[in-house]
Amino acid sequence: MKQSNITTYQVPQNLNNARIDTALATLDPSRTRSVWQKEINAGRVMVDDKLAKKNHRVFEHDCIRIMPQPQPIPAPAPPDVNTIFVCDDYIIIDKPSGTVVHPDSIHPQGTTLIDSVIKTFPDIQTIDPQSNRPGIVHRLDRDVSGVMVIARTRTMFDSLKQQFQYHSIKKEYLALAYGILSQPEGEITFSIARSKTTGKMSARPQGDPHARIAKTHYSVIQQFPPKYSLLAIHILTGRTHQIRIHLHALGHSIVGDTLYRQKKFTPPANLNRIFLHSHVLGFNDSKNTYQEYNSPPPPDLEQFLNTL
Repeated sequence: MKQSNITTYQVPQNLNNARIDTALATLDPSRTRSVWQKEINAGRVMVDDKLAKKNHRVFEHDCIRIMPQPQPIPAPAPPDVNTIFVCDDYIIIDKPSGTVVHPDSIHPQGTTLIDSVIKTFPDIQTIDPQSNRPGIVHRLDRDVSGVMVIARTRTMFDSLKQQFQYHSIKKEYLALAYGILSQPEGEITFSIARSKTTGKMSARPQGDPHARIAKTHYSVIQQFPPKYSLLAIHILTGRTHQIRIHLHALGHSIVGDTLYRQKKFTPPANLNRIFLHSHVLGFNDSKNTYQEYNSPPPPDLEQFLNTL
């Protein structure tokens, strides 16, 4: 009997002292014993209002209730794509904060930025039909915003990959760091490796054989004494979380960064993201002509700056 999506059975005499999974497979043969065992292990089977275990025995007149399976939570829709420039070889997009670039173990296919791009530009899939990230040659962290390039042809894809590999791509960011830096500009050269204890990326001294070389150049655009410094960042390499790690190692974490932050800094209440924005991206196109694209700071970062 079904009532309010709950299925109820009363144990008949011929199933007296039977195991619960055997009894259910008899009462509802559309499901095997192994399927019923999964339902029991999932906590969806009750006998006289008590959760049943798979070795539980039932007796005549016992009331068995089967709880409904929880409804799956619908996956979030893929984000909108804000294109800055489109040509036959590539697309320039302005990635919003809070958006994941491509699917991974946590963010399923159909919910990421590249999924939205494919819907608008399905030809991108021809670059690699088996990949869940076709055309992607670089990425920005989820909460980082700004300009990105996505290849539309295999030739452009290979060219961009090579330019990134040889560090010939121009990549400039805007970052708001805690504190006042002692020098108006400088280069940070700590190597970067993943910590074996925490799993986080961390800065290491130069020469560490287990770390990768990383170089970040910064210059101070404006200071907001005594709390903040607005920086222009030019990365000469492209390691995971490079800018965030380097500024953290320098003692000036990025405002809003919850992963790499000194405890002495208190996150501002009126900013719910990291203040890091991909501002400029430059590269050579398929005709070997240099192209450069810009993304101004989004409104949430501009509004925060206006409060300082």
